[in-house]
Amino acid sequence: VKDIEEPVARINQIAYVLCAPPNSPFFTMLYISIRFLRFHHPNVKIYLLTDTSTFEHLGSRNSNLREIIDVIIPVQDHYEGDFVKMSRHLKTSLSDYITGSFIYIDVDAFVVRPIDFLMDMNCDFAACQDGNCNPDQFIMPEFETKPFAALGWTIPDGPYYNGGIMVVGATKAAKAFFYRWHELWKLAVSKGHFKDQPPLNLAVRDVDLITKLLPPQYNFLLGMYRGGAYLPHVVHVSTTNFDQRNDTIFHNLIRSIHSGNILNNEFIE
Repeated sequence: VKDIEEPVARINQIAYVLCAPPNSPFFTMLYISIRFLRFHHPNVKIYLLTDTSTFEHLGSRNSNLREIIDVIIPVQDHYEGDFVKMSRHLKTSLSDYITGSFIYIDVDAFVVRPIDFLMDMNCDFAACQDGNCNPDQFIMPEFETKPFAALGWTIPDGPYYNGGIMVVGATKAAKAFFYRWHELWKLAVSKGHFKDQPPLNLAVRDVDLITKLLPPQYNFLLGMYRGGAYLPHVVHVSTTNFDQRNDTIFHNLIRSIHSGNILNNEFIE
């Protein structure tokens, strides 16, 4: 890890990716995530990368995403309606569509306190350790190890980054990282594995990057691991088997807004 001494401009660009079928709760998650973000940082410039099918359904009765997003970039579907693969395709290609430094936020992650710390960062790449623990205490879940075994990849030492929140610099190294990440992800897909996090962590090691490990408060994985974070700034909820979940206030909030209720600023505050 190297240090950068040159001052840089504050990061004001936020990127999301959404690819989902009509009436999916992921539309609502994105709406809530943006509302929370705008409450704390009303002047950020928000980008959304999406596929052309999802693009047609961005407006709804209570969460018209077109009105609260600054730049929407629809991309032709490459995977015949496989929204999961298409979303990973776009996520691993973010630097092809956004110029300059940016912060990436998963649609199921919610800014509950200001993220000025992220906006003032100066590096090629920054993210939190997966599991909200020290890197040497992390035990990789079995499902995360499968791509490594299938492709003969070695699980990297050191931090194992969670890609739900990423700070990306406006550098050639960051651009090279995304190129390598997308390349490795496509290789994994060819072998039947579409998760983006294993190739992300290999790409970080393959490219000469200035990386920083974020405190767990900036990607608190609520309900996913036993690790915690005191006074989190970003809460990232698990949406696996979402229809069967009601274990956090955020799952209940998503369900409430998706059913037609209104999200008031008083609740966000």
